[in-house]
Order: sequence, then structure tokens, then C-alpha cells
Amino acid sequence: MLKKIFKFIWKIILFFLILLFFFAVIKPAYIDYKQNKKEVTVDTSGERATSKNKIEQDIATSEKSDSDDGNTWKLERKDDYEPFTFDDRILLYEGELDNGAMNSLIEILIEDAGSPTYSKVDINLNGLDISYDDEDNYISSLNNFKNSISSGNNYFVEFEYSALRAVVNKVIIKNM
Repeated sequence: MLKKIFKFIWKIILFFLILLFFFAVIKPAYIDYKQNKKEVTVDTSGERATSKNKIEQDIATSEKSDSDDGNTWKLERKDDYEPFTFDDRILLYEGELDNGAMNSLIEILIEDAGSPTYSKVDINLNGLDISYDDEDNYISSLNNFKNSISSGNNYFVEFEYSALRAVVNKVIIKNM
């Protein structure tokens, strides 16, 4: 009988210790986490399918809405140049391309040259190296090449990677 009473008292003490631990450690940590939670921003600068007006409308709509816990969702357009943000759409164009696919690739490269978001890659067009350091020459060379693309021609595209093969340093384009 004494053992049963002792076990019962021990379970009550253990329950109160767990309850004390919850209110002393876990709950204050959770409250602190909720109060110091970082604001979530969504970068829509990489979306090509939406128009600028649609993005601005989404920004205005999302800034007005607040959730019940006090957090807000904001859409943020990035206007700063990010040298390590790579436009991975060009990776789809590796290998042998016809004139339509080559036009698409050149349009993406021209579009990225004017965008402050994506890193700029050097290009080798049929053995001629074009560096982004001279932006006017870079864009004019791409436009000249785009204008010289003719139907029936095939092209071969390959990439030169950084030492760790993490980032494309150069796009190599050759006539076949």
C-alpha cells in the first residue's frame, strides 16, 4: 500500500515538474520565437510570365493583408545586381540546337544583360570571346549574332563552369 502511495506521489511530482518545465522554458521560448520571427519576402523579379503591372498589383494587395498572428507577406522586387544569381533557364539549351532554339537562347542572354538581377556570363561565339565587361559590345554582338541566325543552320552550345562546377562562367556557341 505504501508503495502505491509513493508511486502516485512520484507521478504527481513528475507531472508538476514537466508542467513547470513547459511554462518556464518551452512557452517563453515559443513566445520569443513568434515575436522575433523574420518577415518573409517573396522575390518575383525572376518571373518572366507576369507583367510589371501585375507584380505591382500583387505588391499592393499583399501589403494590405495581415494574417491573424500579425505577420505580413510582402512581395519585393529586387533592383540590385546579384552577381551570384544565375539564370538557370539557359541550361536547357545545352547541346545541338536549331535556329528557333538558338533565337530563344540569344533572347534570354540579351534580356539578362539588361536585368540587374542575374549574373552576366561571358560568351564565345564561333571562337570570338565576348566579355560582359564592355556591356555595349556584349549586347550589340548578341544582336548581330541573333540577326545572322538563319533557318536550316544548326548550332552547338556548351558551358564552361567554375572550378567547383557550381556556376557557368562562359557560354560557348558554335555553328555546325
